[in-house]
Amino acid sequence: MNVLFAGGWDMVGAYLADRLIIEGNHVCWVTGDDTHLLWNKRFKGSVYCGQRSREEYLRILRSNSVDVIVFMTAPLRENFEEFPEYESQIGELTDLLNVLRSYPVKSLVYLSSLELDYPDLYTPVLTDLAAGEMLCQAYHKTFELPVLILRLGCVYGSFARDRMGYTGRTLNALKRQIPLSSSYSEDSLLDTAYGEDAAQALYLLLTLGKQGLYRLFSGHPLTFGEYFSFLGQAAKVRPSVRWTSARRSPERDFFLSERSVNLETGWMPITLLQEKGLEALRKTLRDSSQEIRPRMGSRFFKSVKKCFLRKSLRNLAETLAAFGVTCLLLNFSQDVSDLKYVDIRLMFVAVISALYGLKLGLLSIGLATASYLYSLLAARIDITYFLYSVDTWIPFVIYGVAGTSIGYITDRRRDEYDSLQESHRLLEEKYEFLKSIHGETLDIKGKLQKQILTSKYSFGYAYEVAVKLDSLKPELIILKVISILEHIMDCKKAAIFLLGEQNTRFARLKACSAELRDIVPSSLEMEKYPRIQECFSKKETFINTALEAGYPDYAAPLFAQDRPFAFIAIYDIGADKFTVYFQNLFRIITNLIEQNLAKALKYERLKKDSMYYPGTALLYPKAFQERLNIMLSESDDIAYSFILAKVYPAAAEDRTVTAGRIAGVIRGSDCMGVDADGDYAVILVNMKAEYLDNLKERFRRAGLTLEVVTEP
Repeated sequence: MNVLFAGGWDMVGAYLADRLIIEGNHVCWVTGDDTHLLWNKRFKGSVYCGQRSREEYLRILRSNSVDVIVFMTAPLRENFEEFPEYESQIGELTDLLNVLRSYPVKSLVYLSSLELDYPDLYTPVLTDLAAGEMLCQAYHKTFELPVLILRLGCVYGSFARDRMGYTGRTLNALKRQIPLSSSYSEDSLLDTAYGEDAAQALYLLLTLGKQGLYRLFSGHPLTFGEYFSFLGQAAKVRPSVRWTSARRSPERDFFLSERSVNLETGWMPITLLQEKGLEALRKTLRDSSQEIRPRMGSRFFKSVKKCFLRKSLRNLAETLAAFGVTCLLLNFSQDVSDLKYVDIRLMFVAVISALYGLKLGLLSIGLATASYLYSLLAARIDITYFLYSVDTWIPFVIYGVAGTSIGYITDRRRDEYDSLQESHRLLEEKYEFLKSIHGETLDIKGKLQKQILTSKYSFGYAYEVAVKLDSLKPELIILKVISILEHIMDCKKAAIFLLGEQNTRFARLKACSAELRDIVPSSLEMEKYPRIQECFSKKETFINTALEAGYPDYAAPLFAQDRPFAFIAIYDIGADKFTVYFQNLFRIITNLIEQNLAKALKYERLKKDSMYYPGTALLYPKAFQERLNIMLSESDDIAYSFILAKVYPAAAEDRTVTAGRIAGVIRGSDCMGVDADGDYAVILVNMKAEYLDNLKERFRRAGLTLEVVTEP
């Protein structure tokens, strides 16, 4: 990614910039702040200081091939005390947004504040933040600009106190033993996040291409009393706080409610203020402790010493010292005949170029040339002779070629060495980072492993589901389906419909979740759902990926003897469950239900002679009572109702004839039998009381009298 940071210095932006550069991304910064560094000194990146026009913004974006912009708002966030004067950032944001109308980017990140969710807390500072959010959202809706808004709480980190927002200001007051004043009460809540953790969450959201509004919660809110106590521990001072209770914070549920960042990215906070955060604050206090200012004289000598210790000045001094030694050797060579065959000046040029590189190599060439000319003048040789005789140029050429070539080779090898060292350092940092991540992952893995053992997706719960469905009574299995689907699929709207043996045009509601009681009709006309019918004909699960109105999100048929006799449907499961994982999970559960139902129906067919009167669907008294007991036992777990009623024929007649009359009136989801009193009885599933009069009329037309025993 090529990332442009815009706005004043921001702690989250600083941590994010370092992370991006370590990961091999290119960063640059447009800012009016000329005193702070956004990223580590060892890292490289372009910085454009001062206010910029729209044309300049566009030029910067194009020259750096920017595809992600992070707009930083640290001066407007963390206003938990009296609201200070501020400089609005709306003008800068508006210019940037207008530029993005003609320049495509992958994402615009706007850092905002959780304080916008606080009750009755809209102040001028926060209104500026809210206006920025509204501007970004308006450009997103109007011009389809990809926008990511991240609301942050109280962020702290390992920076100087004057750059750490509210936490830094509080630490300054504690170190100076200034009494604190809070406009909140002692038990009011706030959420704190370590800057590196917040930057990690933002980095994950960026790499996953997320858009929209996200709230970042550590999941461990603190009361203001606890917060000041922890800062007091870091500063080794007992805080004195005056609580005015003029403002209030949200309830604890607010700080524990939304988990979008955690669920969508897998992010977890590593450094909590009450644990590792205290050490980070103590380190900050140690690093920024004020030292006693030295006296003027000692400051002068210290500056002089520092100058001499600088590498470039030290190298220059060594070069001049070597030149002095060279001049002494030249004087000494006049008395020693063997030294006449050694070019001491050439040796000086070669040694200096090899030790210090091209820059001081050129200086050594100049010094050697000056020394040679001086020796000629001392020997009373006319200098003009050199201008006309090419042979006399040879020493100068040799000095120049030797110095420049050796200096160039030295500089190139030094650059290669520095590059290798930088690569090695970056690899070491990545290794240390991965090592820490590996350790944290192992720790988290151990914790999650314990949770998985008791979760709804564990093998233990799979066994529990299998035990619930292990029954030879179809009615019991059908009624257990709702609670199993609700728990496994994490939904509150599940239903099971029965299809008629002869006529599959209509599906009768057998049972459903409590939230579907007044929503789903008791009878569905299947011709109105052609896509479901098409999937069922192929024995496939219907997935409503097109989000068609009126259709369930998932629907799966249940087959017995190659005939669909029922189907399961779930509604309003949420966009996060339209994944392959949940689709496979739904198929596995429905397949398990289908297998157990098929087994129970086969058993019921084999035991038909002992359950039904011959040639009818009329249950014997014992079987009818068992069916009634099942429905009574399960009525508290799911949302379904039934009416128990007695049926009296108008005249005495054969039992087979009466059973046929009753079967012609009731629905496929109902059942009939002979009760313990020897009378005909029916169980009318999901029959509403307002339809009883119509039902009684239907029975009367069939020559039967319906007498209600229990109402829903």
